[in-house]
Amino acid sequence: MDETLASPLIDPVHGHGGQSLVNLMLTGYAVSHIWDMERDIGGLKLKGIPKQSNIGFLSLLESMRYCEVGSFFKCPKDPIWLLASETHITVLFTKENVDRKRPVDNAIRIFQAFDTQENGFIERNKLKDVLEALELESDPDYVSFMESCLDPDSSGIILLHTFLQMFYPKE
Repeated sequence: MDETLASPLIDPVHGHGGQSLVNLMLTGYAVSHIWDMERDIGGLKLKGIPKQSNIGFLSLLESMRYCEVGSFFKCPKDPIWLLASETHITVLFTKENVDRKRPVDNAIRIFQAFDTQENGFIERNKLKDVLEALELESDPDYVSFMESCLDPDSSGIILLHTFLQMFYPKE
């Protein structure tokens, strides 16, 4: 990577570790973002966390909608999380085993991969691709039926919330 384009791991003015440094310590990957996988924003591929980490990361900034923490960080392999606030980092842990693999998390990740503009919906014609990626029924008749159920107004879009209610109602 061209170092002139790379963001520094440590802020040269304040000496704070950047998000890339935190990600490097938690996952072994010095990526700049905390969402899952990579996102295409206007033709620019931005890399996030490539796989589930051993230690999680949560941010108070997400509650203010300044960022989005992906499920790879929200649901780590071990029940340990770093919680980042504006001024410090707190370590949270539990001795209890936590069910970290939920099918709905995978469904959200795959749905969002087809929602490249992060609008919370996909085009109706992408439903078949989403169902195939989730290894769900993708017979053309079934897909057509589900399109009419998920888009009853024929607006041409399928909302993430509606999709999850239909396929993952108890989650």
